[in-house]
Amino acid sequence: MKTDTTNTNFPEKKWLPLDFVYLAGITFFSALLTMTGLSVRSLWGSEGRWAEIVREMLYSGNYFLPTINGLMYFDKPLLSYWAIIPFSLNGTVTEASARMPSALAGIGTAIITFLIGRRLFENRTGLVSSALLITSAMFLFWSRTASADIINVFAIWLCFLCFIYGAHSGSSLYIILLFGIGAITSFCKGPIGTAVVFFSITVYSIFETILELRKHKFTLFELKKAFLLKFRWIVSLQGLAGIITGIIIFLFLLLLPVLSTGSWTSVELMWKENVQRFFRPFDHIEPFYVYFKYVPIFFAPWTLFLIASLLYIKGWSKKPAERFIVFITLGIFLFFTISGSRRSYYILPILPGLALITGKTISDWLGNFEQNNRKILKWSSILICSILSLSGICVIFAFFDSRIPSHPSQIAIGVFATIACIYAMILLNRKTKAMGILLLISVVFIMELWAFNVGMAVAEKKRTLRPFALKTADYLKDTSDDRISLYKGYDSVLIFYLKRKPLKVLFSAEDIRSFQEAHNGGFLIGNLSSINKYQASGELKGVTLIYAEKDGLKENGDNLALFSLNK
Repeated sequence: MKTDTTNTNFPEKKWLPLDFVYLAGITFFSALLTMTGLSVRSLWGSEGRWAEIVREMLYSGNYFLPTINGLMYFDKPLLSYWAIIPFSLNGTVTEASARMPSALAGIGTAIITFLIGRRLFENRTGLVSSALLITSAMFLFWSRTASADIINVFAIWLCFLCFIYGAHSGSSLYIILLFGIGAITSFCKGPIGTAVVFFSITVYSIFETILELRKHKFTLFELKKAFLLKFRWIVSLQGLAGIITGIIIFLFLLLLPVLSTGSWTSVELMWKENVQRFFRPFDHIEPFYVYFKYVPIFFAPWTLFLIASLLYIKGWSKKPAERFIVFITLGIFLFFTISGSRRSYYILPILPGLALITGKTISDWLGNFEQNNRKILKWSSILICSILSLSGICVIFAFFDSRIPSHPSQIAIGVFATIACIYAMILLNRKTKAMGILLLISVVFIMELWAFNVGMAVAEKKRTLRPFALKTADYLKDTSDDRISLYKGYDSVLIFYLKRKPLKVLFSAEDIRSFQEAHNGGFLIGNLSSINKYQASGELKGVTLIYAEKDGLKENGDNLALFSLNK
């Protein structure tokens, strides 16, 4: 079970007290960012699916059949839904419990980034890299969103951690863990997660094989020797044991819902949503170059640091640890670019790799390693300070704009960001780089902590779905489920906040009339403009508006309303 350290590119390092201090700090500050105020923002978009599916699982007691309003919904594997259940105390799903798995996965990914950075380089690189990752705006945003995406990122990088810690050098334990976790990863968001792991590791291993072969005269014997050495994580007895373990876990999790429900729908959807979508995309079709646009956006506000870092990685192929990060990150980018189905957040798994590349470059700059005078990094940091300082000024001005909801703390956070960033620029110019970078990261941390707590609470004043749904739930609390109907489909967020058994869905004026006849004095929840059109044309009578999602019509006329139905 021991790792073969005679031919390892990533030797073990003894843990020092400072390492544990860094690890505790990363965990604490990551938790502050990802776990505070999780219920401040109402559910939005796809979040409703995760929350409602788990609510119906808890209500029905059937944990193998995901449903929304009673209809089967096998869009994602079960593990991402099951992850919410332990946090739903007393069987009650809340915004916080629905988002908690993503929040913990965000913390876990930050910890993994530190562990990889420390193992491959040194603890300062791990610290800087994890700080950049957890404060990158889109990574933090998705870490606070109820979905499978950050859970998938965590599982992917946990596999890479197993590879670094021993699978690459033939450790039976870590190879089995690699394939076992890889199999489980398939049921976080889908087999694409597992595929990107082994695709990226294969890209890296091919390059390592070529480098090994260049040390010797090219012969078939040397090629075979190099291949067996660099691919021993799969072409070995240990690799065979790992593959068998992975297959057993995969088949167990794949067939479990089939055996429980008697339906192959989960398997069919996994094939359609992953394999078919990758090779023959049926939606989310964007140009092959689209991730060149999304990556800079997702790594903000550290994009300028990333660009500067990429200019300094020319010689990284000569060093095993740096080589690994570059090729794994490149493998992730190539994998999602090759796929015909492309969407902005599909590229989330690349962020820890970008954070490690950037963190290593900044760490070397702070430690005066190799190129002492890295002017591009210095000017990048000054530009970032300038942008954040301007952002602080914008926050102050927004407070005085009567059209935008505001909070008195905007003045304080705006003044702090402006002054702190100006001082950070002074520190960077005085060659006190470490203090300047620390202050810069601290400013981003505090601004994001404010934005996702106070800022979200302020922005929530403009959102109307949760107040409408809660008001409706209270209004109808004494009404039986069979007397309530929904018009023309439904929003899973609305269904979640109503907290009802499956409700009748109506699709036409004729359906509404039939329900009206069968349930005199019943209720209808539907699109205000659509129901008004039916009434104006004379197709519906006896339909009375009780209240709408907000006064008047939205610009697109899609606000919801509650109606009473009378013969």
